Amino acid sequence: MQSRDNINSNRHSYAKQDILINEKLPGRHIKEIREIIDAANNGDANSQYRLAKLFFEGYGIPKDISMGLELIEKAAAQGHIEAAYELGCFYYNGENVKKSYKEAAKYFTIVAEKADKDSAQYTTALYTLGTLYYTGSGVTKDIDKASTYFSDAAKTGHSTSLMTLNKIARADNCLKAKVLLGFIYEDGKNVKKDIDAAISLFMDAAEQGYIFGQTCLARIYHYGHGPNNKYQDLTKAIYWYTKAAEQGHRSSQYKLGEFYYKGIGVEKNPTEAFKWFKKAAEQGDGNAQFYMGKMYYTGEGTRKNIASAIKWVTKSLGQNTSDISSSEIHFFLGKMLWERRKDQDDLKNAVQLLLRAHKEYNQDAMDFVKKNLLEIKEIIDKIKKNS
Repeated sequence: MQSRDNINSNRHSYAKQDILINEKLPGRHIKEIREIIDAANNGDANSQYRLAKLFFEGYGIPKDISMGLELIEKAAAQGHIEAAYELGCFYYNGENVKKSYKEAAKYFTIVAEKADKDSAQYTTALYTLGTLYYTGSGVTKDIDKASTYFSDAAKTGHSTSLMTLNKIARADNCLKAKVLLGFIYEDGKNVKKDIDAAISLFMDAAEQGYIFGQTCLARIYHYGHGPNNKYQDLTKAIYWYTKAAEQGHRSSQYKLGEFYYKGIGVEKNPTEAFKWFKKAAEQGDGNAQFYMGKMYYTGEGTRKNIASAIKWVTKSLGQNTSDISSSEIHFFLGKMLWERRKDQDDLKNAVQLLLRAHKEYNQDAMDFVKKNLLEIKEIIDKIKKNS
C-alpha cells in the first residue's frame, strides 16, 4: 500500500523508474495517470498501451519515445490490437523506429489474426500484408499468400485490394488469385454479383489443373445458383468432381461415390461408388466412412463383411459427417452390434448406442427399442449387476 506522502506526490514510478507527473493537471487526471502506471506495472496490456501513448505525446508526463516503445511492445506481445497496429505502422513508415518491413509484417499479422473484422485496422493490416508478401519486402515473396490477404481485404470493401487481386489473377496468372476473385464475384458482397465472371475465373484455374478451381466448378454445376438452380449441370459436375478426385481431393472423391451410389446424374453403379467412397474414407472423410460401412453391411459393390462394416461406421463416429446425422450413425452401428452379438461387449455397446439414438429422436431407433424393449431391459439389468 502506498504511503500518504506518495499519493500526494507528483512522482510515481514505473519499473522502478520515477515518472514526474505534471502537477498543474486537474486532480482527476493526475489520479488517472497514477492508476494507469500502477496497472501497467502489474502487466495490464491496455494500461501499458495507454501509458505508452502518454510518453509519445508527453501529456502529463515527460515525453519519452524509448519508454513509449518499450511499453507498446509489451502490450502488443500480449495481443493488444491497437498496440500491434501502431507498431506495425511505426516499422512500416520508419516512425519512432528504424524502418523494418519484417517487424511491420510481424505486428500486422497480429492485427490480421485478432482484430475485429469490421475495423479499419483489420483492413489496413490485410492490405499491407498483401503488399509485403507480393513484393517480398521483409518476408519471403509468396503470391498465393498475398492473394489471400488481398482477398480478405477486398471482402471488407477495400477497392484497391480488389483491383490488386484482379491484377494478380489476370496479369500474373496466379491460380489461387483466380479462385479467390471468383469467390468474391460469386458471393457479391461489396461487389456486383456476377456468377458468369466467377465461373470464367474458376474455369481458367480448373483447366490449368488447379484442384480448387475444379471443385468450385463442380459445386456450381452440382447445386446451381438462385431459385431456379441456374447453371446446374450434373454431367459437368461429375466431370469436374472426377478431375479433382483423380488428384486426391477427398471431398470430391466422396461426392463421386455419392453420385454413383444414389444415381445422381448417372446410372447407379455400386462398384464405382465403393471405389470412390474407399478413397475418401481412407483419407478420413466421415461421410464416406459411413457409406463404406453401409456397403460392407449390405454387400453392395463389394463382398458382405460385418466386421468391416462395423469398423468403418465406428471410424465415422465423432467425424464431421455433414450428410449423415449422428443419430443415424448411432442407430446403424448399434443395430449391427446387436445383430452380431459376438460377446457381451457387443450387446452392451449396442444397447448404449441404440438408447442414445432413441434419445436423439431417431425414428428407426425408437421403433427398434419399442420392439425389443424386454430384451434391452434384461441386458441393462445384467450390465448393472456385473458393474
